[in-house]
Amino acid sequence: MTEMLLIQIDKAELTAIVERAVESRISKLAAKDTPPRKVRSLRELAKYLKVSVNKVQSLKNEGKIPFYQDGRVVIFDLDQVDQAVRGFNKSKD
Repeated sequence: MTEMLLIQIDKAELTAIVERAVESRISKLAAKDTPPRKVRSLRELAKYLKVSVNKVQSLKNEGKIPFYQDGRVVIFDLDQVDQAVRGFNKSKD
């Protein structure tokens, strides 16, 4: 025979638990279904970051932003770039 456990929670607590579970599942599904966001040139990344192409070239050369290279094409994963840029802002504070 299985033991039964009775837990009492109020409606607000149950709502919060369900909302967190749904948000977690949705974010996991969205991350799985969303292809990586990438740009394939310094110019595209400069436009995305709203800085000059020279600034992007400097950041790339200094190893401050991650990139991949396919022949002569430089590829930037925007999620990784965003994370690197957040790191710059934290170090300034």
